[in-house]
Amino acid sequence: MSSRISLILSETVGPKVLDVGCTGGLQTQRPVTESPLWMHQHIVERFDDVWGIDISDQKVKFLHDRGYSQTRAADAQDFTLEESFDTIIAGELIEHLENPGQFLRSAARHLRPGGRIVLTTPYAAGLPNLMYAWVKYPKTCANPEHTMWFCPSTIGVLADRANLQVKEIRLLDEMTAASSEHGRLYRILQPLYARLGKLLPLRMRATGMLIVLSA
Repeated sequence: MSSRISLILSETVGPKVLDVGCTGGLQTQRPVTESPLWMHQHIVERFDDVWGIDISDQKVKFLHDRGYSQTRAADAQDFTLEESFDTIIAGELIEHLENPGQFLRSAARHLRPGGRIVLTTPYAAGLPNLMYAWVKYPKTCANPEHTMWFCPSTIGVLADRANLQVKEIRLLDEMTAASSEHGRLYRILQPLYARLGKLLPLRMRATGMLIVLSA
């Protein structure tokens, strides 16, 4: 289990939880249910009443066929379920959306009193993301499906416009280990940065953010 998933679980309150983007992303042909990085399984193992939504009908059907019956095909930016939740989780999701504010409004409608929204997203001002943008310019984002970047200030404005309160913002320091799937430059720099980057303050070396919101 990644440190990001562990932190998400530590901020999640049950028993009823909704995982938005539950199939794990659009870059694979099917949910990679056997991967320790598939967050939905960790949520199901931890909490009693777990639901999930995802925009892909095909991937939701894949999950239904494997016993995940409380998953639904729905657009994160405009969904309606006849349920309310103690926690709504959206891991690495909002940076893929066209309208993240509408997602927050849809999520807020499904919160129980005292409920929370737990998000993670890449951190725009972290040195690893800045270095990538400098080296790869004009390809300034590694993921071709991302539509935007966030920082604490922009998250705060977005939450305020959705009538939500920011309870916590925590910077995350988690980089993917170099492998044959990465380019040559990444394979050279990542092990070096993994050693030397720890000398930098977290606000410089962070790669992501965890955000907790409440109504």
